[in-house]
Amino acid sequence: MGIQGQISNSGEVLSADMLVHYELLEDCILSGQVPDVELQELFREDPVFARWLKTRVADRARERALAAQ
Repeated sequence: MGIQGQISNSGEVLSADMLVHYELLEDCILSGQVPDVELQELFREDPVFARWLKTRVADRARERALAAQ
């Protein structure tokens, strides 16, 4: 039996568990619970997460810009 994957917004194939983990980590980052040094370490250790988060931020900025028109 294979692992079910989901294509994330950054084009990566992520398991449902990993996607939930990334979303929870994103919430912690956005609420200021993750110090900058730790965030840099996370990005170095998990480049997939770094791409995923950067894409999420860009998508949200694009959505806000479109909504403001």
